[in-house]
Amino acid sequence: MVGCSCDETTNNPTNPTTTNFFSHCPPLCVPFKSTTILTKYGGLRGSIVTLPNKNLQPVEVFLGIPYASPPTGKLRFMPPVTPAIWSGTRSAHTLGSVCPQKLINISNETESLKTMTGGRLSILKRLLPTLHNQSEDCLYLNIFAPANVILELSFPIILELSFPIYDYSSLPELIGFLQILIQTLK
Repeated sequence: MVGCSCDETTNNPTNPTTTNFFSHCPPLCVPFKSTTILTKYGGLRGSIVTLPNKNLQPVEVFLGIPYASPPTGKLRFMPPVTPAIWSGTRSAHTLGSVCPQKLINISNETESLKTMTGGRLSILKRLLPTLHNQSEDCLYLNIFAPANVILELSFPIILELSFPIYDYSSLPELIGFLQILIQTLK
């Protein structure tokens, strides 16, 4: 499967609903192909993403992978429990829910700029669309790995816990940063 068709003049996506992940990317076309792997919990169908910069190698992307059972009901406030095995192949093209957090009201830009910088307001405007999908069921991994590599090679693992601001954080803001970081570590 190949996703994302581009307007040849502007290089903007003509199919913005390709996946939730790509809808938060900058306005450029990010073509991708499907890739499937088998884990001890079941199959995962992710994407091999090729960015427009010819100096960057393709990256395998697997989004919304559960690393624990949903912490709801009897599991609420308990240590994480191993996720259940799923049957078939699970789609890993969509970000998981973000953990519940109180969203700041930035609808009035003039009022918002009295309490924060323009840069912070800009970051929050980009983050808010990704923060509306909130749930206590938010224990998911998003994996980015170099594509087309020899399996015997080892690569460092980077765990991202926060970004420029501590009170609101979400993966889509890190996409460009992670792409550069993955290529640097190769």
